[in-house]
Amino acid sequence: MPDDGGSRTIAFGLCAAGALLAGIGATLPWTTVGLVQDTKGVLDETFHGIDLAAGLVVLVVAIVVLGMLFAMRLVAARGRRLLALGLLIAGLAILTATLLAGLSAGDRAVAEMARVAADTGGLTNAEAEELIRTNPDLAVHSDLGIGLWLSALGGVLVVAGSIANAAWARRPGEFEVDAGP
Repeated sequence: MPDDGGSRTIAFGLCAAGALLAGIGATLPWTTVGLVQDTKGVLDETFHGIDLAAGLVVLVVAIVVLGMLFAMRLVAARGRRLLALGLLIAGLAILTATLLAGLSAGDRAVAEMARVAADTGGLTNAEAEELIRTNPDLAVHSDLGIGLWLSALGGVLVVAGSIANAAWARRPGEFEVDAGP
């Protein structure tokens, strides 16, 4: 049975675009943290994806996705099915990493401001963090950046592409020999 070139192309395109978006997003700003009272943003600090463990995970997984896409073209049906499952797991890993980074942005903001306050104010980190959490004049904000959203979108595209790849992988390939009747 011949391969459906259209579904194969769509699957490849979704995964490749997703991996590229996730990888590019990992190099862009994910969060900006600062004091709420600092309206001019003098003390704001921006974290790019690659500044964070989650961003490094996204970048590495995006590269792995591209490698798996090329490997998908070279293996038989069983290998394609395994790679399609790997692509699904990779897409979910990208989504999980971006979700966790987004959810922890507020805590990261408090921790970063506490570190600065402890370094400059002669406090312990715990004292500085308590001060920041209780003093309204030291309230912090955290804003999610475009890189986090691009990486998350990349994860969604990889998941969608992996589903299309799974459909393609179920078809017998040109490398398989019919066992006969």
